[in-house]
Amino acid sequence: MLERSYSGVDSKAACTAVAHDLSLKTLFGVETSLAYHPEIIALLNRAKELASILAFNVSLISPLFSILQSVSDVLYGKLLKLRKLVLDEIDNQLKSNQQPHQELPFSTYMVLRNRRDNEGEQKIFRHVHEVFVTAGHTVASKLSNTICFLAVLPDIQERAWQEQYEIFGNDIRDPTIEELSQMKFLDRFLKESFRFLGPPFLGKEATADINVDGITIPRGAIVVYLLRYIKLHPKYWNNPNIFDPDRFLDENDYLKFSYSPFGIGIRNCPGEYYGTIFLKIALSKMLRRIKFRPVEKDFRFEDIKFKSYLFLEVDNPPKLQIEKRT
Repeated sequence: MLERSYSGVDSKAACTAVAHDLSLKTLFGVETSLAYHPEIIALLNRAKELASILAFNVSLISPLFSILQSVSDVLYGKLLKLRKLVLDEIDNQLKSNQQPHQELPFSTYMVLRNRRDNEGEQKIFRHVHEVFVTAGHTVASKLSNTICFLAVLPDIQERAWQEQYEIFGNDIRDPTIEELSQMKFLDRFLKESFRFLGPPFLGKEATADINVDGITIPRGAIVVYLLRYIKLHPKYWNNPNIFDPDRFLDENDYLKFSYSPFGIGIRNCPGEYYGTIFLKIALSKMLRRIKFRPVEKDFRFEDIKFKSYLFLEVDNPPKLQIEKRT
């Protein structure tokens, strides 16, 4: 319970714990305090850096995965305990699934599908691990970075809070789906945040020969879109380096291709709805309770530096002063 204020808060560590805790509950049906253990948080953040290296060097995935398996007991410590909890819970759900229409966690449906298709246990484990890491890391990264934006953009933060006040007054209850749909400014804030924070590139395979400005891209070629540059290109955006949620008041067709934080087409990110709803609920509850500002008072949005991991992230997040709203 926040009494007055806290100074020097590391939002990245806090958001990593909260996001993975929620993904464990919602996607795996697991409740545990391990998500908040410092060792777990540190390992999850290192996993992000490793995954970023592999994303650019896919030939390393198989040999490196084999090496990590052989030394996992030494490297992963409490993360192995967390993994066992997840896998045990999935097994329990499968054993107790007597009713054909019983609602189960997403991970259980995933394992049921894999076993129906006669996939090996090792592949099932890799799928479970992938969902856990990607779901938790994605929302943790977006949440900690959007909090950073709110802290260094006080006018934007005030507008976001004002919208919450108009919907809820002084009520701090959880929002309903209908109330989430009323948060138009928060929607625009998140869209503008994703313009700075989305994946740095997007890969697609050409399904046919394509002619682009006289150059033929052959069928089967991998085409990489450098989204980081498209989303900040003055050809597509007015004042692209300025953080302006209101640029999304008038959404034109060109945004379909110059703005794609969750990918494009049938293989876009399956977690788009989950991630967006998570962020709206989390930010709604925080904005109604607390204010953010950087401890270093002169820190501005223009001072933020970005780095490419699996996503673009703030590389120099300021420590935050968190104050209770009165």
